[in-house]
Amino acid sequence: MSNPSPVRSYLSPKVYGSETIISDVTDRDRAEEAFRQSETRFRVLIENASDAITLLGRDGRLKYVSAAAVRLMGYTAEEIMGVAPAELTHPDDLPTVMRRLAEALRRPAKIASVQYRFRHKDGTWLWLESTISNLLGEPSVAAIVFNFRDISERKQAEAEIHGRLAELEAVNQVSTASRSAQTLEEMLPVLLDVTLKLMDASAGSISLYDPLKDELRTAIKRGWLVPSGPIPPQKPGTGVTGHVLVSGQPYLSRSFRDDPLLEELNRARFPPGGGVCLPIRAGDTVIGTIVVIVPVPREVTASELRLLTILSEIAGNAIQRTTLHQQTERRMQQLSALSVIDRAISSSFDLSISLTTLLNQVITQLGADAADVLLYEAGSQTLKFIAGQGFRIAASKQIRLRLGEGYAGRAILERRLVQVPDLASAPESPLLARTLASEGFVSYLGVPLIAKGQIMGVLEIFQRSALQPDGDWLEFLETLAGQAAIAIDNAMLFDSLQRSNTDLALAYDATIEGWSRALDLRDRETEGHTQRVTDLTIQLARAFGLSGEELAHARWGSLLHDIGKMGVPDQILLKPGPLTEEEWVVMKRHPRLAYEMLAPIQYLRAALDIPYRHHEKWDGSGYPLGLKGEQIPLTARIFAVVDVWDALSSDRPYRLAWPEEKVRAHVLALAGTHFDPEVVRVSMESGVLGRKGGD
Repeated sequence: MSNPSPVRSYLSPKVYGSETIISDVTDRDRAEEAFRQSETRFRVLIENASDAITLLGRDGRLKYVSAAAVRLMGYTAEEIMGVAPAELTHPDDLPTVMRRLAEALRRPAKIASVQYRFRHKDGTWLWLESTISNLLGEPSVAAIVFNFRDISERKQAEAEIHGRLAELEAVNQVSTASRSAQTLEEMLPVLLDVTLKLMDASAGSISLYDPLKDELRTAIKRGWLVPSGPIPPQKPGTGVTGHVLVSGQPYLSRSFRDDPLLEELNRARFPPGGGVCLPIRAGDTVIGTIVVIVPVPREVTASELRLLTILSEIAGNAIQRTTLHQQTERRMQQLSALSVIDRAISSSFDLSISLTTLLNQVITQLGADAADVLLYEAGSQTLKFIAGQGFRIAASKQIRLRLGEGYAGRAILERRLVQVPDLASAPESPLLARTLASEGFVSYLGVPLIAKGQIMGVLEIFQRSALQPDGDWLEFLETLAGQAAIAIDNAMLFDSLQRSNTDLALAYDATIEGWSRALDLRDRETEGHTQRVTDLTIQLARAFGLSGEELAHARWGSLLHDIGKMGVPDQILLKPGPLTEEEWVVMKRHPRLAYEMLAPIQYLRAALDIPYRHHEKWDGSGYPLGLKGEQIPLTARIFAVVDVWDALSSDRPYRLAWPEEKVRAHVLALAGTHFDPEVVRVSMESGVLGRKGGD
């Protein structure tokens, strides 16, 4: 027998006929132990890794889930094992995940990466970022390995950034669109169309509030159903838009047609769908509403509501800016028209020339189809056609009406504007009805012409289409009517002056009022101030016992109190900010300039006290003469109190009017320094100034 091998040994020489083979398993045991230790270390590493790991078997179901994966997904290991992950993947993301998985299966050496949403046990969606490794060919694994982490916070941050960028882009689009338009008619369709496009909505509207009529009117709409004409105006507090106008808060609705706030007459007009109605603000004031309608079953999200809120604020500012621009343009055109009329009136006493000029401006500025002036003849109590523009037939120029007859006769009799929106439905005399019908007129307005309380005639406006004038339109019509009345009055006054000198005072008065209006027109910040202080000065002067010529001179002096400012340069008089010391020196010259302008006029010398001395102060610190106490004429002392009272009680561009109690306290505080204490006492106790005076 040969020598035994290291892996084989016999156990005892006394035993014959048997052989024992002993294998050395030390290396194998060592290897198995190393494998167990390695597996333990691997499992410890996996179980404590920050990234989650799952193994997907060939059957597409989970065969292993790490502790991190259990914590992340919210399911227990027992709940998740054997589940197909495709069942918990967001449907929108599943095609992408399957493509990446297919790539990994085709190329085992390649690691695929994918981001997708996975449903947590609580029903929410987690954003996961996974790497997919194909280890099906590795016997120790035999699975697809998903190594993933939660990126939900990162995705949320990205979504917020994307949303902010989208909002900024939307804001830029709306802002750019609003800047490109010059009028509301141009801007509103652009604002609505851009908003609807950004919201991927096809229906909506913008409504604007008309404070004069106290109603909300639809200015522009898209995608509405119109079974019976245009959308009627909405009163504040009624319907969806009226509710939002009053509340100032957005209103969300799942279905506008079924909304309890919607009025029945509008249900058929609303297209199907829900959406939101938001207030349109200009500063703190709600000036309108915007409605955006989205198709069912879509609902407006919180981010969309935030975006729409921003857009509505931009729209409000744009509407306000455009409205102010249009008003400024219109005011400038109106001032130019008034200047033309004034020149016509002042340059000629021929009434036909003045009225022809006026009627041309009426048609141009108010967009009227035709206009005329009927002159009132007090002796016969009739109205006679004196001037007209825009008429097609001669019969329209031959109308003669008795007092109370026709629309013009009613305007005279009732001393008010008469408006007839639909002439066809309004009863009228057969002759007038035939004449108006032959001209094709649809709408009518008649304004009585009154000058100094006397009826002069009627200014008539005719339109061959429906007329819906706004407040500014009506206000300018009244102004033009005043100009027409002045033109007629001036003509009559001239005739009367030629017959008698008794009307000279009226001419003086009209001239002074014209100067006063010119001053007010130059300094728009104080428009209306002159007339108010004149009325209050006369009332207070009466309380001191002034009468007759003294009152007349006080009135003229009040009307002309700032005439010296005609000599102050515009850059100083109209300067929006505070004046420099040098500019104040120029400004303080205006009382002396008033004296130099008025002193040569004989009949105005007695009226110089107020224009020349109303800036003197009781304690002698005033100007231009530094007079003190009763050295200052009484009318100037009276006017000084009235002037300050009205200035502080009135709105100015740089501040709002003070409350009455604050003005009263201020005036009382200046008694004995700035003002004559007796004038202050009488003005308060008599009620000329303050609450009593306003009652």
